[in-house]
Amino acid sequence: MTDSLPDVTRRLLVSLFGLLMAAGGLAVCMHALGLLAPLVLILPGFTLVLNLTLLPLARILLWAGAALAAIPAGLLLLALGLSRSSGRRRRIVLQRAGLNGHYGGGEVTIALPSLTALAAYVAERVEGVREARPVVRLKRKGWHVVCPVTVAPDAALPDVAARLKTALHDALERHTGLPVARVDIEAQLPARDVRQRLK
Repeated sequence: MTDSLPDVTRRLLVSLFGLLMAAGGLAVCMHALGLLAPLVLILPGFTLVLNLTLLPLARILLWAGAALAAIPAGLLLLALGLSRSSGRRRRIVLQRAGLNGHYGGGEVTIALPSLTALAAYVAERVEGVREARPVVRLKRKGWHVVCPVTVAPDAALPDVAARLKTALHDALERHTGLPVARVDIEAQLPARDVRQRLK
């Protein structure tokens, strides 16, 4: 689940802009309070000097207010740039198609919440399972599923667990084309309030 180069570049640019915005706002605010000397920005071809002490008090307060607003806005941009969006984080690339002579490339992705919903749907169709709350993760060797289930009191737990493992394994492999490395079933028998973990 690696980010593409454009995504990494975009996040770095947003982070850099947010950092510059927050640092600039802090510097202007400190200068407006008299804690810093006039600010000098040297760029190729010209030099920019910001000296708020030459301005009337109303304009100094206006600059200070704008600088105070820029600090949290810059920090927010920095945080957004450094963190991956939840949508991107919860999507998995199943297949990338390269360019050929006639058609453009593309990729096949799947949203992890939809895969979790599929696992819950499949698990709850197994006879003897009342409720399922699966967690699906992609590891190096394939899918790893942990599936807590509530089982009917009269169900034979070993049989239910075996059918459930097979159903989850087949569904995930068929829908994604990726291997299933492990399926763990956590079964709860509600009538006796007994919790048992099967691997």
